[in-house]
Amino acid sequence: MARIDYPDLSALTDTTERLLGGRPLINGLRMWAHAEPLLLQIAQLGATQLAELRLSPRHRELIVLAVANAMESSYVVAQHTAISASCGVTEAERRALALTSQWELSDATFTSMERALIRFAIAVLESPLVRENEFAGMRRHFSEQEIVETITIVGFYFTVARMTTTLAIENDASDDLDGFDTVLELGGVR
Repeated sequence: MARIDYPDLSALTDTTERLLGGRPLINGLRMWAHAEPLLLQIAQLGATQLAELRLSPRHRELIVLAVANAMESSYVVAQHTAISASCGVTEAERRALALTSQWELSDATFTSMERALIRFAIAVLESPLVRENEFAGMRRHFSEQEIVETITIVGFYFTVARMTTTLAIENDASDDLDGFDTVLELGGVR
């Protein structure tokens, strides 16, 4: 049970209600409705990350799962299990990413490029300064745009993960892709 009540969505402004158009919200977004001015911005940033980045969907999902596991957010992991599978992340790779204390990246079939990406994402998460070897590894494989996108994904999912763990937001009834239709629509992607 969440630590605070979910807001009454019927109390949202007419503008937000029109944008929602009766679509269901995943629990994470429902909770964000407490701060209604942020709700649509969060949905838009999430939708952009799901559909419009230069980083490949697989790389995005490796970052999301690495952050979610490091932040101990079962909610984000559950939300992104089916999404990551649809982007080619295997069960063995998801298990490797769940080893937050060891980061046994060699236990899965990650390429050297993917290992550099995951190490960089975790370095961004864990410290205000990324060591030169992690940065150089990222720079060797990814463009400047992709480096900025990676840092943004890490920051976004840090916030989402902390929201879900701090407020004990329950997993949604289904962890399939359907819950993200609303995110994409609210973000103007669909």
